[in-house]
Amino acid sequence: MSVLSTHVTLEDLPAPPPDKTGWPWTEASQTLPPTMSDGQPWPKISIVTPSYNQGEFIEETIRSVLLQGYPNLEYIIMDGGSTDETQAILERYSPWLSHVVSQPDNGQSDAIATGFEIASGEILAWLCSDDLYLKGALEWVARQYSTNPEIALFCGATRIDQGKGWFPWMETRYEYTTPTYDKLIACNQCVQQPACFWTKKAYQKTSGIDRSLEFCMDYDLLLKLCQVGKAKYVDCEIAWMRLHEKTKTHNLQHIQQREKRLLVENALKACSSSNLYLCSLSYLRVLGRFNKSPRHKIERKVWHTIRLLIGYLYHLLNGDIFSWHPIHGFRKAVN
Repeated sequence: MSVLSTHVTLEDLPAPPPDKTGWPWTEASQTLPPTMSDGQPWPKISIVTPSYNQGEFIEETIRSVLLQGYPNLEYIIMDGGSTDETQAILERYSPWLSHVVSQPDNGQSDAIATGFEIASGEILAWLCSDDLYLKGALEWVARQYSTNPEIALFCGATRIDQGKGWFPWMETRYEYTTPTYDKLIACNQCVQQPACFWTKKAYQKTSGIDRSLEFCMDYDLLLKLCQVGKAKYVDCEIAWMRLHEKTKTHNLQHIQQREKRLLVENALKACSSSNLYLCSLSYLRVLGRFNKSPRHKIERKVWHTIRLLIGYLYHLLNGDIFSWHPIHGFRKAVN
């Protein structure tokens, strides 16, 4: 399997369409030296991109990876047998792709899991075929990895492209605190997968990607990684996520809700923290988000917080009778 041991330049790649400019069409990341400042080699990074009929977007995704100027990159494309222009695009970029599989699979999770079985890098990530890395993303994670050897999961900030405004309630930039197993359960902590990287060593300690999941495979993997190691969040934009009418976020909300409920229930069973502690984490998160809320959201959040505080006090006084659930709220405790 080929690995990019030298940086790729704009001149190396196929010329962009005439109407495309900026990153990653006519701009590239800064070229990195052959070794890190201490003389050590750059850690190998393996990126997996699952795709199926994403010809409208995948070329931009590919270029955002190849033009990182990163000297030790393994880039794997797992295509589910696309019937659109994807195949022609993959052929044009094949000299710079480490491994390309183009055949029917059992869905996105299956493609990602198979890609990670192929991957040989010290650092792993997947980037969907309609998302992008921003300039310097791979350099950022490589430096984080070299200075924080105890960390299993590295998370940066993600810029959100609303396109035609399909999701007006969503923010245009996701910021959060360092994820933990407890916060992922209790706070419904939204960690945007495009800006997440993890070590292969940590990944191998988990059961990997759950091939049975259609939507929440990223949430499931984050839970697993936070069980086996520590995470670190840095407020640095490294990824760009595109939301459009064809995304699963737009079309598969019912599946997301079903899978999320199942994963939360299973995580609660494995969680050693007290119910009261998880409940407190949830309320503190709500209170902490007030200063970031747009004015039109304040009234709704005030009412929501009043209800939560009443429930919290009720739970505090009647902990032997009521328990709190991340999805269902307060309910009678099951003896």
